[in-house]
Amino acid sequence: MELPDLVILDIMMPKMNGFEVLNKLKKNPETSSIPVFMLTAKKDVDDFEVALRLGAEGYLTKPLEKVNLSEYLKTRLEKLKEERYRGL
Repeated sequence: MELPDLVILDIMMPKMNGFEVLNKLKKNPETSSIPVFMLTAKKDVDDFEVALRLGAEGYLTKPLEKVNLSEYLKTRLEKLKEERYRGL
């Protein structure tokens, strides 16, 4: 099975919400190291805190204003790689 390099999740999804998916990904040893970013219309601080507590590497709200998604992801992934390399 081939795993993705990263996952972008919305919170509001059918059948299972993004928090549930994030939780399952981070609890599974095979997928726990995959960086997960939330991209959602939900701007509540509580949702942001839940996402980070569950292991999301980033949280963006829609609509994206003045944010280049690919540049944001590249920057965040480079920082994450450096942190993991240093053992943080």
